[in-house]
Amino acid sequence: MPLTFAELRRRIRARTANRIDDVRAELVLREKIQEVWTRESWSFRQEEAILTTVAPKSGGTVTLNATPTLVDGTGTAFVAADVGRKLRVASDNTYYEVTAVSGQQLTLETAYTGTAFIASAYSLFRNIYAMAADFHEMISASYWWRLAEGTVPGTDRYDSRRSFTSQQPASFIYRGEDSTGVMQVEISPVPSAAIGIHYVYFRRPPTWADTTRVPIQEDVLVYLASSDALYILAIEHPEQAQGMIAVADKYQALGQNALAEFSWADTKLRSIQKGVRDEGMTGAWPDDYLVSHDVYSPI
Repeated sequence: MPLTFAELRRRIRARTANRIDDVRAELVLREKIQEVWTRESWSFRQEEAILTTVAPKSGGTVTLNATPTLVDGTGTAFVAADVGRKLRVASDNTYYEVTAVSGQQLTLETAYTGTAFIASAYSLFRNIYAMAADFHEMISASYWWRLAEGTVPGTDRYDSRRSFTSQQPASFIYRGEDSTGVMQVEISPVPSAAIGIHYVYFRRPPTWADTTRVPIQEDVLVYLASSDALYILAIEHPEQAQGMIAVADKYQALGQNALAEFSWADTKLRSIQKGVRDEGMTGAWPDDYLVSHDVYSPI
C-alpha cells in the first residue's frame, strides 16, 4: 500500500539524520512528487469518466423583453440548470449565453442586438461542458467512434453559428477553466440528444494532506528528496559538505535506480493511444482517415 504524505516526510527526515525540519522535508517532498508526477504517463495519473450531454430545448415560444438582456418564455420549460446554455432565436446568426433563469424568463450575458421578436421559435442548446474536477489533459474521448481534438478557429470555419447538431459528436475543443478551476470543453457539432461520451484523461495531482497516500514508490521519493535536501545542506554547511555530498550522491543513484524499476513496472499497466487532432471536423471521416491519421501509435 502506498505510504501517506506524512510518513514519507518522516522517512526523509530520518534519511537526513534529522538535519532538516518538517518544513524543509515537506518542501523537497512536494517538489519531488511534482517532478516525478509529470515525468511520464503513469498509470496512476489516468482516470475515466462519462460526459453526459443534453438535448436542445425548443418547446413554446420566446419574446424579447423591453429590457434587451431579458427574454420571456411562453409554454416553455426553463429551469435553473439552463444557465450556461446558448439561446438562438429563429434563424438569427447570433447566439447569446444564458446567465440566469427566473421562472420562465432568461437573462442573457449581453443585450440582444437583433430585430425585436415576439412569440418566436428558438433553440436553447449547450455546447460547452465541465470535465471531471481533477481533469488535466484528455487522452481519448469516444461515442461510437473516437472524437478528434479540434480548435475554436477550426470549428468556426465550418460552423461559426454552432447551428449544426448531431447525435454523434466529431470533436472536443478545450475552452479553458471556469472560475472554480475546472476545465471546460466544447463538443462539436452541438449534441442533439442526451448521450454519454466516455473519456480517459490524465488527472491533476491531489492536494497532499498528511493522510493522503502518494501513489509513487517509496524508495523513489525518499531517496531522491533526501538527496536534494543533502545537496542544499552541503551548500549551507561547507565544513561538512564532503560527507553530505557523498551520501547525497549515493541516495541519488539509489533513487534513480528505483525510478527506472518503478517506470518499467508501471508501463505494463498503461494502455494509452495517441489522440487524433484536426483543425476542423465536419463529422464524417474521409476514406483514408486511418491512413492519414496516426491513431494507433502509443503516446
